[in-house]
Amino acid sequence: MIKSKIFAITLLLFCTINIVIASAEQKYKISDIHSALKENAKVVIRKSDITINVNLNNIVEEYNLVFSILNKNGDIYSIFNEYYDKFSTVNNIRLTLYDSDGNKLKSYAGTDIIDMSAISNYSLYEDNRIKLINPKYKNYPFTVEINYTKKYKSLLFLNDWMVYPDYDCSIESTSLVINTAPNSEINFLEKNLPKKGSILKDKEGTHYSWKLENLKAFAEEDFEQAFEELIPIVYLSPKKFELENTIGDFDSWLNFGKWYASLLKGRDLLLPETTTKIKELTKDLTIYEKINFIYKYMQNKTRYVSIQIGIGGWQPLEASTVDRLGYGDCKALTNYTSALLKIVGIKSYHVIVKAGDNEPPLLTDFPSNSFNHVILMVPVNNDTIFLECTSHYSPVGHLGDFTDNRYALMISDSGGVIIKTKAYNQDENIISSNTSVNILNNGNCIANMKTIFSGTYFDDINYISNYTNDDIKEYLYETINIPDYTLNSYSFKQSDSTKSLIEQDINININNYASKTGNYLFVPLSLSNRIVEIPKIKETRKSNIVIKRYKTTIDTIFYSIPENYIIEKKPTNYEFITDFGYYQSKCIISDSTVMYIRKFTLTPTILPPNDAIKFIDFFTKVSKADMEKLTIKVKL
Repeated sequence: MIKSKIFAITLLLFCTINIVIASAEQKYKISDIHSALKENAKVVIRKSDITINVNLNNIVEEYNLVFSILNKNGDIYSIFNEYYDKFSTVNNIRLTLYDSDGNKLKSYAGTDIIDMSAISNYSLYEDNRIKLINPKYKNYPFTVEINYTKKYKSLLFLNDWMVYPDYDCSIESTSLVINTAPNSEINFLEKNLPKKGSILKDKEGTHYSWKLENLKAFAEEDFEQAFEELIPIVYLSPKKFELENTIGDFDSWLNFGKWYASLLKGRDLLLPETTTKIKELTKDLTIYEKINFIYKYMQNKTRYVSIQIGIGGWQPLEASTVDRLGYGDCKALTNYTSALLKIVGIKSYHVIVKAGDNEPPLLTDFPSNSFNHVILMVPVNNDTIFLECTSHYSPVGHLGDFTDNRYALMISDSGGVIIKTKAYNQDENIISSNTSVNILNNGNCIANMKTIFSGTYFDDINYISNYTNDDIKEYLYETINIPDYTLNSYSFKQSDSTKSLIEQDINININNYASKTGNYLFVPLSLSNRIVEIPKIKETRKSNIVIKRYKTTIDTIFYSIPENYIIEKKPTNYEFITDFGYYQSKCIISDSTVMYIRKFTLTPTILPPNDAIKFIDFFTKVSKADMEKLTIKVKL
């Protein structure tokens, strides 16, 4: 049910008809590309003609794409690869390769096309396949022209039109034409377009068209909005659709939710012996204890697999099937958990969501096929508990950055209802460390670090704690920001399985941590969380600066200095306060011990582009403060 995206890209033809006639084989010369479109570009999209014909219950998409690949970073655009399944077909494929002067080198079609399975290694039931052509050409710059037709068996799979496919891509010309039959109306929503499209109605239906030209490449920057929010895009949605003898519509989220709810009917039945067992195991538990028990029961009994069957991949396996087989995808495991809760009298609701750390927000005013994941919501008294049913390790109520803090569609008894998932507050989304560092005479150190990861930080460490020993060591060496150290030991501990907290304990030897000059040692105070790189943000930035969620790191470090050393200079304390962030570092000195405390917090906010200088200034100050050193010298 993952929604594919159309990226559209067309050619601004610099050649005249006479020139084309005179030299039929010479097309798409690199020298014809305007210099402004080559700036910061890995690929120039010379041409993209996309025509979509919508008729009753099928979609036919015709593509004519031309990409000029300028360097190795654009290699992916020289490869044709298109997925298909039982609801779609891909035909009329041809890829033509041209050199930098526009001379045709080779065409690929027919037996040159590789048709292979696209089944993932965590899937049991998928019929996805992929058609592939890879010229493996590396003589940059060069051009490929790609033509193909893709057909879908349902209007539910109508795709949005994304003008840019990626960062660092420029566009000479891009166009989209949609022809709809009278019985196949669509909804559309234009965002960030420099000019509107046109609509023409006649006896054959409605004809929509958009065309854009000469769009420069732009680079990715830190703290950006989702890519889809930055580019010109036309969101598309059918007013009505059919899928395997079911009928739905996008007139409202309520109505789409009704269609989804119809797919769930009768899928929550469990065998009598399972019902009896669950009731007996939970008979003396409180409502919260029942939820926790059933969630753990599901986690221990099942495993996640991708299952693309059942009404186009939208309908879950029956709960009884999951109970018997012990596996399911997000839909099936959510449905199974809901069925188990129903046994003990606890009402729950399926919630469909667009999952991912950098996905665009759901368009609450434009009902469409915008989802790729399902979670469960359990309302309890004045509380709301979300359950991520594909995780074996998450505690009750935990949502990571995969699904937190976003609009989603709850499937209620009466239809779809827009809700917002859990957002972690500033007291929840924290990395907190307590470290003791023993400084040796030669500048080496021995450090014991105890770090607690909570909120969205919980997921990565909890997941990694189940890696092999070698993989854990590799991860720690890659992620602990301390130069030249040796890992002596590590351990992970989750003291309370009902909370999103995990502790990581490590012991390390650090070589030459303190630099030595004569009788002096200079000890960096910020051990592992220092800001080294300033975010990639231009002062001329055009997009908003976005901080999505609270992020806090708190470090408490106890430095023990050698017995024959004394403190020469007390470090400077710092504090920076802005409306989007906070930083404080201070030292408390006692005899031969220095306690260094550092706190860094980012607050969820959206800043206008003209705040870029203020944002960069804050991080620059923090980076400088993180370089503060403790100066100690030998006792004379």
